[in-house]
Amino acid sequence: MFESQSAYGFVPPDINLSRDVGYKLTLDNPSGNSSKHYYTAADFYKTVVLRKADDTQAEIKAPYLKAVELLIEGSTTLFMVPTVDGVYDVLCTIPGHADLGMTGTVTVGEAPPGPVTSSEWVNSVNWNDKTVVDVYMVESGASLAFSPNSFTFEAGKPYVLRINNPEGNASKHYFSPEGLESFYQAVATRKIQTAEAEYKAPYFDAVELKIGGSLEIFFVPVLAGSGSHAVWTTAVDVAIGMEETQSSYGFVPPDIDLTSDVGYRLTLDNPAANTSKHYYTAADFYKTVVLRKADDTQAEIKAPYLKAVELLIDGSTTLYVVPTVLGTYGVLCTIPGHATLGMTGTITVNP
Repeated sequence: MFESQSAYGFVPPDINLSRDVGYKLTLDNPSGNSSKHYYTAADFYKTVVLRKADDTQAEIKAPYLKAVELLIEGSTTLFMVPTVDGVYDVLCTIPGHADLGMTGTVTVGEAPPGPVTSSEWVNSVNWNDKTVVDVYMVESGASLAFSPNSFTFEAGKPYVLRINNPEGNASKHYFSPEGLESFYQAVATRKIQTAEAEYKAPYFDAVELKIGGSLEIFFVPVLAGSGSHAVWTTAVDVAIGMEETQSSYGFVPPDIDLTSDVGYRLTLDNPAANTSKHYYTAADFYKTVVLRKADDTQAEIKAPYLKAVELLIDGSTTLYVVPTVLGTYGVLCTIPGHATLGMTGTITVNP
């Protein structure tokens, strides 16, 4: 944040970010400045997955930010993943500062092509040749451990990491490995699967295993390397069923209306009487919500955002979301023929 006798400004005023890439955005107001400043980009903040805001005093976690105020000699870092393409305005909202030049833009676009994409890694291997690795969460008296507690994977080969929290344990547990920023970001993930559902996302942040829970992570190693917000206290429950008849399929209800900035528990259910698994795919909607977690009887799944949710027969899962962007979003089951039979719908986000 720059000040002179006749002008204020951001340095640089305009930044370009790639969609679905993690960033640490550091904002700094130097000690030589004479005023506090805001870095306000309300429309942009609503379209990013915010991990946290971090300064020397605290870590702040929220569904999304409305504004960031930097005191003199203040600095903070925003850990985020942009999800929606566009050009977003930035300004300091203190009266007169924008007129002196304290404005700018944040542009979000598609990431430049790399040598190999995650989907190419996943599609390049023979999953019939996968190696299955079992991991158990062990409780013994006062000690807690993973068994085994170290793993070696070979880049470019398919693996299934089967994580189990046995019935005899007394507590739920997380499986959150570190290394090269995050293990989950160093692998190409095909999916996470439980007895209830399959989850697909660009990458996952953490998995929490309930007592008696088990899940499988399908992945290909690519890179070498060894809390909740108050909005959830007013979460609204919405149930969405999957219905089959001899001549049609459908979501029940097909169309749902949500309110922006309100926490929801969206429960998806594919009854035992159905004959097929189904997807609840709302790609554009998923990218515009704050996703706290996906929760079923086996595990809690955390990711920047979901790409699709597949419900197995007799499967059920609950998505904890906060819609942030107004609009009407299409929903469909992407299994061939199911949308034609009527398995479509909409999600409308209202003010």
